[in-house]
Amino acid sequence: MRQSIILASVVLVLAACGGGGSSGGTEASGSGGGGGGEATAAPLTGREACTASMVRERECSADFIPALVALRVRLDLPSGISARDGAEGRDALVAEANAEWARDATDENIATNCAQMDELPADQATQWTDMMNGCLATDGCAAFVECDVRFTEARFTAPH
Repeated sequence: MRQSIILASVVLVLAACGGGGSSGGTEASGSGGGGGGEATAAPLTGREACTASMVRERECSADFIPALVALRVRLDLPSGISARDGAEGRDALVAEANAEWARDATDENIATNCAQMDELPADQATQWTDMMNGCLATDGCAAFVECDVRFTEARFTAPH
């Protein structure tokens, strides 16, 4: 049975990632890859940072999806994806992930997934929110995806 490459990522992100605030804001501050290097407002709360990060992942899909698949293959997460990579090829996994992402990265799904951030322990929420805010502060998709993938790896490999 094949496991969803993207959905498993979102579930792991929400299980391991936290948000300290309970704001329901969905504005994607810092998304789009542009933006100056000057600080504009206070850092986003957990839910806001989650939403902005997922929107930016969507905007940077051409870079994000192949990087996420590469990370998952390297970590063999979900189990068996490394074997699938060898048998089916990376392009097939990326194509599958792109199709899943098109369904999973809707505004409605992002809002639903990020609302779960409010349920996490405060110390974990603060750490992950700070990391997300750091990634959101980067310029361009390449820098954002590089930071976001490091953050994703930290979440995937953190003790639970």
